[in-house]
Amino acid sequence: MFEGKEKRLELIRELRTTHALQEDGQLLKKAEKQVTLALQRQRDLHEHKMSLMEKHLARVEGRVLANMLDFLSKELIRLQEERRIHAFAMLAERQRRMREAEESGRRQVEERRRREEDEIFRQVVKVHQKTVDSYLEDIILNSMESTAEEQSKEEVQRMAVEINNIAYEMEARQSHLQSEEIVAELVYSFLIPEVQKITIKEKVRQAQRKHIHAAHQIIHGNTETAVGQLFSTGFPEAINVEFPQNGLLSVTPTGQDVAEQQEIKPPDTQGQQDKTLEDSHCTESARPPEQ
Repeated sequence: MFEGKEKRLELIRELRTTHALQEDGQLLKKAEKQVTLALQRQRDLHEHKMSLMEKHLARVEGRVLANMLDFLSKELIRLQEERRIHAFAMLAERQRRMREAEESGRRQVEERRRREEDEIFRQVVKVHQKTVDSYLEDIILNSMESTAEEQSKEEVQRMAVEINNIAYEMEARQSHLQSEEIVAELVYSFLIPEVQKITIKEKVRQAQRKHIHAAHQIIHGNTETAVGQLFSTGFPEAINVEFPQNGLLSVTPTGQDVAEQQEIKPPDTQGQQDKTLEDSHCTESARPPEQ
């Protein structure tokens, strides 16, 4: 039964709906219709209000959007103009810098040329000044030389006259002993410095000879030691070591077995010493006696 009810549920609903179309149902339907119409009118009024509001909002939005788009378009135009002006400014700045660079290059060339001309003028003036200075210096030097020569000639002549007068007067007054004394004084003044010079040279030579002799002995001793070591180690060839008189060592490989060393003889200075003593005796004898 329950299953039959469930199966015929649609038919039952249809029958109930048909019965509802009777009077009471029709009155109810009319009331529902009026309510529905009222709701529809309210909805239409609301939609009209909403449409008016939407129109007003759309008008406001359009005005705002128009203003915004106008502002944006103006800003875009302004930015484009600003970029164009900036590009023109950069181009003008570049041209200005190029012109300044060209002008600075020309200015540098002119300044360098001016400096070169100034330097040339300075060098020319310097050459002229040096020429004038050298000319004046030559004139002054020539005049000074001529004046000094004339004055020296006059002075020499005057001194010669005075010396001659003094010499004649002294010769007239001096005796034979005084003449010999003057001659001895002159000989002493000429010979003693030369003898002293020779003596000093000989002393220096003797001092140097001692050091040279010691150095030669050291070198020859080392050479003998080296030669002995070579022979002791079995050197294939013998070495002849010669010691010349000048102190230089010469080593010559020969077939001999023994290397002889010649003694270094100092130069004979006895003759020089005798000569020095004779010169000193001569100077002592030529020295004038003390008064």
